[in-house]
Amino acid sequence: MAGAGIAILSFGTTVAPLLDIRPWALGDAGGHLVLPQLLADGLRPNIDFAYTYGPATIALNAAWAAVFGNQWQSFFVLFAILHLALATSMVALVYSLRLLPLAAVACLLALLHFLRFEYSISHLAEKILLINAATGISAGRFRVALLLCTASALFRPASGLMAGAILLIGLATQQVRSDGVGIALRSIVRVSLPSASLILVAGIIY
Repeated sequence: MAGAGIAILSFGTTVAPLLDIRPWALGDAGGHLVLPQLLADGLRPNIDFAYTYGPATIALNAAWAAVFGNQWQSFFVLFAILHLALATSMVALVYSLRLLPLAAVACLLALLHFLRFEYSISHLAEKILLINAATGISAGRFRVALLLCTASALFRPASGLMAGAILLIGLATQQVRSDGVGIALRSIVRVSLPSASLILVAGIIY
């Protein structure tokens, strides 16, 4: 189960996006500059204007603009930091799996992401968090992995929710087979508590 989960998360966050031509031509370039202006005008996401990403994207976008300025130069620095974090996460995942010969492949994928230089806070944060979730799965830290999937969903709901659901279903299935339904339910509740708390706090703030 862990191996399948790692494979799905790794492919979905590294290889698959590179095969998608749409972000190269379209993407969200410029959206991070418009959002702070809309918020400053008192407009509310999904009430006064359409916004498909999560509250964490709004919070990080607005905070960065408030502290460092709403100019493309300041956001270029943020995107560079996110790309570095993505590259580090990819190499760390390969290393945690003891697949050292594949480290070169991970570095190449990271380089391709740098060449592409994606201008989307939500997409980059999603990839970073899900890759680290895969690293957590490989180490058996399922609570941390689920928490990272939840955090990813707060940036971009679709992939984070799907990854979290797959992880919970896999854990529940494995636990039921080995320990029965009762123990499985208690285990899932313990694993899910930090994630549920994060969702509650985000909901209150949002």
